[in-house]
Amino acid sequence: MDIKKIFQLASKKKASDIHIVFGQKPILRIDGELFHINDVIPEADFPRATKEDLIELTNSLLSEGQKQRFLKDRDLDLAYQLDDNRFRINFYFEKGNISLAARVISNQKPTLEEIGMPIVVKELLGSPQGLVLITGPTGAGKTFIACALGHSACLGGFKVLYYRAPRLFHELAVARGDGRYSKLMNSIAKIHLLVIDDWGFSTLTDQERSDFLEILEDRDGL
Repeated sequence: MDIKKIFQLASKKKASDIHIVFGQKPILRIDGELFHINDVIPEADFPRATKEDLIELTNSLLSEGQKQRFLKDRDLDLAYQLDDNRFRINFYFEKGNISLAARVISNQKPTLEEIGMPIVVKELLGSPQGLVLITGPTGAGKTFIACALGHSACLGGFKVLYYRAPRLFHELAVARGDGRYSKLMNSIAKIHLLVIDDWGFSTLTDQERSDFLEILEDRDGL
């Protein structure tokens, strides 16, 4: 399975996400809707993904160290660039099979003004405390808006940190095991704007809920 061709076609079609799972043809998310790539791109002729295809994907996209970490942790995030296009890739296991989800990252660095956000949103960046929730269906542009908020904060001289929720909780769990938990929590607390993306894919565990509440308490000085 030619992953580079899939990425190129997805970018050409302005897809927001790419999903490759066992037993399915590659899937694109376009304007919030899911389509098999063969149905929306006439020149595409991809078969259903086999176990061998998915192993080939890990071999072509991951270094040996990344593969070992993925097999150990059962989850791995990485950035990938192909020509002028960038992707945020998540490898994970679903029902015992390797799966891939990739977000197409726009090269555009939007500002709040450019996407039509009201001035009150920008004023939130000057608040010493606060919590902003960006909600909506998949593909509606939540990540794009969050990135615009983060970009505007960077232009204003603020420190910004972006996390996918699964990766944040995974790193906290690892840090708890190797003794870095307090240090990691302290570093997160010093960030002016913390963006946490990709909520709602799974129910939080008791420990994850506790970690999140502690993050909120640290940031709000409770």
